[in-house]
Amino acid sequence: MNKPVSCLIVDDQQASIDLLSDHILKIHRLLHDFEKRESQEKENFIFVESGNKMVRINFEEVVFLEALGNYVTIVFQERKLTVHTSLTYMHSLLPERIFVRVHKSFIASLRFIQAVSGNELLLPYNGVMKKLPIGQTYKQDLMKRLRIV
Repeated sequence: MNKPVSCLIVDDQQASIDLLSDHILKIHRLLHDFEKRESQEKENFIFVESGNKMVRINFEEVVFLEALGNYVTIVFQERKLTVHTSLTYMHSLLPERIFVRVHKSFIASLRFIQAVSGNELLLPYNGVMKKLPIGQTYKQDLMKRLRIV
């Protein structure tokens, strides 16, 4: 069986060089993005600005994050911290091995998810179970990330 072969015929030598340069730049960008993401995965903390000080956030301690307009509340088991940023930006800083987007307004730590019931997650906060909604857009990815037996 013959497989289709893609080829590019370029008459002009300069055009060939330009095309090759474009491909090399794309590969370089992809490698840079991969290395950046990989280095972020190795870090287990970030610093955020809260009020007039920089506060260290250890990823292993974060239960979930909640978007509140132009702010994000970072929720730990027994405290909260609100920072002026977007949930999308915070999601880009968080390691994928620990966090999963579960709703347009919530990111949850896989480490702290205690149960999934219908379209809600249960996570510990202040000695009780906090319910977070699961958005339809995010449910399939969440279910793939959970270790379901």
